Amino acid sequence: MRIAECQLAILVYIMSACLGPSDHRKVAEESKMLDAQSCAFSLQLMRMMALRHNVQQQTNDTLSRVSTKHLDLALLYFVSQFHRIYIGHQDRFLSRYTIYRTSIDDLDHDEKKKKETIYSRMSQTMGQQTTESNVLTAIIAKIMQNLKFWAKEKAVLSESLQMLGIMARGYYSEKLVADLPMVKQILMNHTHNGFPFMNVDDNDDLRTTFYNTMGNLIFADSNVEHFDTFMSAFENTALQIARLNDQRSDPRVRLTFIGLCRDLQGVLQGAVSSKAYAKFFEWIYPRVLSVFVLMLETFFDDPKVTTAILSFMIELVHDRRHRIEFPQSCAHGYQLFREAMKVVATYGNRMLQLTDPVEDLYSERLKGISLCMDLLTKSMNGQYVNFGVFEMYNDQCLVSALNTMIKLILSVKQSEMLSYTDVSLTYFAFLRVLFEHHMKIVVKLDSRVFLPLVTSLIAGVQNFNREQSGVATEAIDNVFSWRILQGTMVERDDASKTNVNRFDQHMKQSRGMPAQLFETLFNLLLFGSIDHHWVYSRALLSVMLFDRSAFSNFQQRLLQKQPQEVHERLLKAFNALQKDIKANVTMTNRDNFCRNMTQFMNTVHKFIVRPNDLPYV
Repeated sequence: MRIAECQLAILVYIMSACLGPSDHRKVAEESKMLDAQSCAFSLQLMRMMALRHNVQQQTNDTLSRVSTKHLDLALLYFVSQFHRIYIGHQDRFLSRYTIYRTSIDDLDHDEKKKKETIYSRMSQTMGQQTTESNVLTAIIAKIMQNLKFWAKEKAVLSESLQMLGIMARGYYSEKLVADLPMVKQILMNHTHNGFPFMNVDDNDDLRTTFYNTMGNLIFADSNVEHFDTFMSAFENTALQIARLNDQRSDPRVRLTFIGLCRDLQGVLQGAVSSKAYAKFFEWIYPRVLSVFVLMLETFFDDPKVTTAILSFMIELVHDRRHRIEFPQSCAHGYQLFREAMKVVATYGNRMLQLTDPVEDLYSERLKGISLCMDLLTKSMNGQYVNFGVFEMYNDQCLVSALNTMIKLILSVKQSEMLSYTDVSLTYFAFLRVLFEHHMKIVVKLDSRVFLPLVTSLIAGVQNFNREQSGVATEAIDNVFSWRILQGTMVERDDASKTNVNRFDQHMKQSRGMPAQLFETLFNLLLFGSIDHHWVYSRALLSVMLFDRSAFSNFQQRLLQKQPQEVHERLLKAFNALQKDIKANVTMTNRDNFCRNMTQFMNTVHKFIVRPNDLPYV
């Protein structure tokens, strides 16, 4: 039996791979008929498999599940091929014209003919009326059967959820799927009681994937009116947890809440429009969102719970495709930002109280710190709040969160943080945004705090990961460009004068850090293999304008490492590099310096000798 099922799976794979109309006229009709027969066979096989799974579930028969897994995977491959050829092509067609064409009559004549042909021939083969709606219903039924039957088989679950997600995202196929009665029924009965795979601890990521698709479907125009009913199960769970008080630390409550975080994260990922996001935020704020802070206070030292909470909050503040757009008369943007800052401050302050050594530094410390940095980065990058309002009304939520975050960063060794690629990339992305928007806050820090942050950018620039190196370089440019701009306003603005004095005082205690930054950037431009010279050139200009001596000192050191016969040519090239460069960081001046730098490199590369003491280039 098992051998026969594997052979049948191979047959389904072969038939699925051969789907698609032939371009040769002599075999076109035969090809269409073979396609219809293959599709009809696969659909009938789906129904047979569904009946078999039902019997196995009722009799608790698990002996044959290993073998039928291959057949189910083969059928999913057929679904992907059928969708690509006979459904997905319409999404691509509509994207080439206009998104307002939503009916079959709007399709190109050839596309319409191909669509009608396959279903009419399938009707002839199966002996019953077969429509696009019938086929989609059969496919969705098969996918739902997989999710219920293969609760512990990740391969089948992943393929099923991936296929469901593809069908729910195409502009044309999304409308078809969202309108199916079966899908509407699923949206009203979507909890873990109907899908046992959600009760398996190892399937947290699959829960998020499942609800991502459910989110896409519930926010469809034909289903959005049922949003409150769809979310009622989540709301009831959250409010029950809020009422538990002293019983929140119960392990069952912990698992339930982790699942709730994963589920809501998935639903939120499906809110791709501003209208959908606003509807979700109005549902979650403030009653449901307050539960996240309560649980964070209870399980702040439990990495699995904190990861679930922080991951959800990152999705909540992520202004993906500019979906976070509230009316001007609405305060939701500030409320969202304040809640995010509250989460960062709560987690950070609790973690700073822990002094015991940890067994797994990454999972118990660094991952949480990385998620907090990502949460702050996406919050500060969002276009839904004016940060000046916080200073005007003396609201300390931003300052408090940033101070807590910086303390968290400094609570671990820099070498340990930068040894993990994902953590270090998040760290430099955080510094880039921090130095771009909030240097007024950062410059007020003590030099023992300020200098380690800026100095760490040297290690970031020297990293062989070019993405990380580029992000760190942008952060350097943000730091010194801010200082140059502040310097232009000292005569008319006392606050700018104070900022300049503070910044310069920090640099005096840095032991030549600007010069080291300048040398690192120049060596990378001159001897490194970098792709975006403009990013490094603009940072180099900012540092040079702050510390003029760095340029002349680097020039002298480079001359000492070059043969005597090239000194005159190298000096001439250095002089040309400074031509028409002014003491500002305007776009025009940056472009002039970048152009001069490109000409400088093209000139000196013909004769310059690479020094031997550049391990990071």
